[in-house]
Amino acid sequence: NLYHLNEYVIVKSTRNTDDEGGTSLVERVAKGEQKPTWFVSHQWAERIKDFIACLEQHARDRGLSEETTYYWVCAYANNQHDLDAEM
Repeated sequence: NLYHLNEYVIVKSTRNTDDEGGTSLVERVAKGEQKPTWFVSHQWAERIKDFIACLEQHARDRGLSEETTYYWVCAYANNQHDLDAEM
């Protein structure tokens, strides 16, 4: 689930090398600015593969392109090291 992904992957992979804060996952991996096309509300306790399947189905149902469609997902877009600043 997203709680585990956040704890074991997102926070660890976005921490600054000096262990002082970090970035969001999107800031760390994106090639450039990605203005979201869709806002996603979801349950952090659901299985990640079910969450991805829902996004894939949403894109198929609407004929969306992977190249031009961006989903805003809090765990990936917010800096998990400084959530107070994100709110």
